[in-house]
Order: sequence, then structure tokens, then C-alpha cells
Amino acid sequence: MAVLILNTTKLKFMKQLILLSIIAICFVKISTAQDVELIDSNQYNLSYKIMADSCLKNVNLDSVPYGILLEKAFSIEDIGGYNGNISTCDTALHFAWRRAYGCIRRAFVDSTQAYDSLGALLPLMQTELDSGRVPVSILFYHYGKIKENALADSLLDLTGIELRDVSGRSESPFEEAACFIAAAAMDEVELDADSMARFVFPSSLITTNDARSIDHIEVYFNNGEGYKTIPVNGSTDVYFGDQTDAVVKLRLHFTNNTHADGKFSLKLRGYAGFTPDTFFTVTSFATYGGAYHSARVSIRYGCGNNDKKLRKPVIVTEGFNGPGYKFYETGRKNGNGYLNDRFTGLRSINLSLMNQIERLGYDFVFVDFDTNYTWLQANAYVVEAVLRKVNQMKWANGSTHKNVLVGPSMGGVVCRYALAHMKHWRRPTPATPITSTIPNCLLPTMRPYWEQTSPWACRR
Repeated sequence: MAVLILNTTKLKFMKQLILLSIIAICFVKISTAQDVELIDSNQYNLSYKIMADSCLKNVNLDSVPYGILLEKAFSIEDIGGYNGNISTCDTALHFAWRRAYGCIRRAFVDSTQAYDSLGALLPLMQTELDSGRVPVSILFYHYGKIKENALADSLLDLTGIELRDVSGRSESPFEEAACFIAAAAMDEVELDADSMARFVFPSSLITTNDARSIDHIEVYFNNGEGYKTIPVNGSTDVYFGDQTDAVVKLRLHFTNNTHADGKFSLKLRGYAGFTPDTFFTVTSFATYGGAYHSARVSIRYGCGNNDKKLRKPVIVTEGFNGPGYKFYETGRKNGNGYLNDRFTGLRSINLSLMNQIERLGYDFVFVDFDTNYTWLQANAYVVEAVLRKVNQMKWANGSTHKNVLVGPSMGGVVCRYALAHMKHWRRPTPATPITSTIPNCLLPTMRPYWEQTSPWACRR
């Protein structure tokens, strides 16, 4: 038993060793140079794929089930928990779905099929959300993986971090598994004035390599109404009442009377009814990365501000979310205005505090970056432009009230950079920053894995 545990542990550590090798090589240049400098990706052309391929080069992969070997992809989600059994499967969130999709789509033995990005799916989700519908994505993929007992049973040999075939082995070192995961395109859904939301199940968001034909979908929204039968490409309106969360169960039925199950979690938010008093676009005063950048700015005037003039600004910037997901921040279109999630998000953090701030007559200025996944410096320049615009409006109204600059997560980094940049160039910095940041040092390392065609957040 001790040998089995040891060898299984070695197998599980194989991928970690590969990643650590990449990181170690990257940091050698930084630690040995006299001056800290960025790594030249052309000089150090390394990736997890290259390292994984080198570890598996002495293994015949022709018998891998479905031509997909999980160990070829860096595992950022334990997809084994999404097994298609409703009683034992994990509860998903949207980004768990995205990570599972990334694991599967980058694990093809044939590298010409691997590394499919999410770029084709994100616009489809965006279109549905812009139309006031919440799309549900389904991933059902069969794949192969190395058996946990492959080393103990002498099906494979491990030398250092290199795996090798064993001559005359008794069975294949690979086994088949399946991943079934479903999730809504947003984990927090804002209900309409009737406490309802519309969900849609487009065929374009069902990704599968299963040979069976899909017949229909059954969904239980955990609202007391039981399972709903929904056709592929169909939609349904769901009443949630005063619920604040729900675990949704989804069953995918096939024409041969079999099915696969999954579940995902939702946060439910009551209708905010927020339309800004005014909104406009602000563009950075200088280029960064060869381009100007901009943000949509919306203002909600405080209580008692009957003439609708900016005097006591509280400027709230957004945090990071990936490409194709700025609709979380800019909100859904609502006539000539739009529902700004930054407002409702701030309310959900502390409703009492939000109400107190409103009653004190403070004017909320919400900043939604048009591309919040670009260079931090680029959006810092946008924040500087917003501060200039706010000051011009405030001073024109006879106010000298100090600005309060609120920056959650990435917004906090951007705000502090903007203020430091203004101070460096001896520009006035009339703002009190309130920031909260959650840095993720792994993102720069993982950029090629996450999204090869999109900047993401690693440009920090």
C-alpha cells in the first residue's frame, strides 16, 4: 500500500513539477541579472504544452480514449468532480465551466485540435445577455486520463519527470472518463421588476463529443416549481420571488432514453431599477500601448441634489473581469440608459452604508472601462481623465469638495497608479483613495494558457 501511495503521488506531482520548472527557468534570468528586466518570450519559448509533450514523448498515445489526455493540459479545475451524476457531482459556477472547457480543449493528443479558445463562445453569450436573456452553457466531453495505479502496476515507468512505456504490460495505462458541467453565463442574475429572469439554452453553447443525439433538456430552478422541460434552443421565464440564491439542476436527455446531470449555483439580486441621471464617455489624455483608451461614466446624484449638478463626488471604478465580460460592469441596456452593476454591486456589499452615503447627498460617479483587461497603465490614464472631468464639472458648480476614489480589486491598483502618476508629474491629486486589491501573481505565468488571442489581466 505504501508503494501505491508513493507512485500515485509521483504521478499527481508530475504536472506540478512541469509548472515549477517553467517558473524556475523564468526566474533564473530575473535573479541573475543585475537589473530586473522582463523575460523575452522569443528567447525563452517555453509553455506547459512543450514541457508536457517532453514528459510524454516516450509514451505511445495512440490508444488514449477519444484522443484526449487530461495530463497534457494544465489542470486548473478538478473536472473529475463533474461526473454527470446529480447525487455526487460538484456544483459549478461560470468560471468553473470556463476552466473545465480550457482543460478539455487543450488536452487533445493531436495538437492541431488543441488550444481552442473561448473567443467564439463569448460573443454568443454577450448577444444573449444584451437581449436580456441569461444563456446556459453545457460542456459534455469524454476524455482519457492516466490510471492512478499506472506506476504501481508497471503500466508506465517514471524516470525523473519523464514517463516511459513498459514493454509487455498487462493492460493499457489509460482509462476513459467524462466531464459534464453546465453553468449560466453570469453567476449573479438580476431579476426584473416581477422577480423573474429568462434563461435560454442555445445549441451553439452545447459543446460535446458524445455520439448520442440530444432530445431535450430538463431544468429544476430550485424555486418550488419542479423540473421544466425545455427544447434545445428554447427559453423559459423563471419566477424566483424573494430568493437570493439557487442551486439549479440540469438534465440533458438523449434520444436513446439515457441522460447526464449537472448543477450550478446562482446568486439572485432583486430589481435595482437604477438608471443613471447622466452618462458620457471619457477618453484618456495620452496613449498607452499605441492607443487611447476610454470608459463609460455614469452619475447618480445624491439625495437633495434637485438641480442635478455634481458637487460631492464619490468615484467608483470597476474591477477586473476577462475579455467579453465587461457587460458585468456596464450593465444591460435599459432604454436610453443602462443598469449599472457597479451601483447594485456596491449596494449588495453593504446596503446600510450605501443608503447612508446617498442620504448624505454624495453623488456617485461610476467608471466602467471599455476594456478593463488591457494594460493597467492604460486605464490609469483613463482614471486621470475622469478626475479631470469630475473636477471641471464640480468647480463649474462652485464646489471645492474633495473627491473620494473607490477602487475594488484591479480598480484599486489602477486608481493608485493614476494618483502616483499625477503626483510624479506634479499634477494636483484632489482625491482620497479607498482601495482593496487582490493581486494574482500566477496570471502573468499562465497568460499563454488562459487565452492566447486576448490580453487578459497579466499585463500588470
